[in-house]
Amino acid sequence: MKIIETDGYLRVARVFSTDEVKEMLAWIPAIRGIAGTRNLLELPECVALAADSRIAKLVGADARPVRAILFDKNPSVNWNLGWHQDTKIAVLQRSDVPGFTNWSTKE
Repeated sequence: MKIIETDGYLRVARVFSTDEVKEMLAWIPAIRGIAGTRNLLELPECVALAADSRIAKLVGADARPVRAILFDKNPSVNWNLGWHQDTKIAVLQRSDVPGFTNWSTKE
């Protein structure tokens, strides 16, 4: 998993079967016409997916989801955004900690 430490991501093929992916696509909310949604953790299916043992093997058993965002980038709804890495941390409440600034509130 060294690539996560150096590159910030890990790409893993075939964690879920084709049928499982089709099921996931069925419970994803319809967001056509808008850029995306930040509240997928309100869906029980998304919470169950985050707790799946196959995910735990990739991120560690102690990891917990804090946010699930879905962007629908397609030819009719798209925006130009260069490569970047998000550095925001989702928290339940504000707590002033040295080194963390620029609080914002999202959906």
